[in-house]
Amino acid sequence: DLLRSDLGNDTINGGSGFDYYFASYSDRSSGLTMTYDPTTGNGTITIGSEVDTLISIESFNAGRALSGGFEGTDFNDFIVGTSDNENYVWYGLFGN
Repeated sequence: DLLRSDLGNDTINGGSGFDYYFASYSDRSSGLTMTYDPTTGNGTITIGSEVDTLISIESFNAGRALSGGFEGTDFNDFIVGTSDNENYVWYGLFGN
C-alpha cells in the first residue's frame, strides 16, 4: 500500500502487508516531533496541534529523492526511535 496524509489530524493505518508512507512536511510553519517503533510500525508525527497517527507502517518514502527517506520541515525537527537497530534517511531541510 502507498499512503499519504494532508493537513489536519490523520490516522494512517497500513493494515496487513507491507506499507509505504509518503510524507513531506516541508510546507509546515514549525518543526515536527516524530516517534516511531519499527517493531510495531506504530508512531506519531506532531506539528503544533496537528497529530498524524501511524499504525502498521513498515516503511517511509518521501522527500525530494523518492528513493527513500522522510522530508521534515525548515525548522528544528525531533525524531525518536527505539533501542532496535534502525536505518533511516532524513531530509531535514534548513532546521536541525
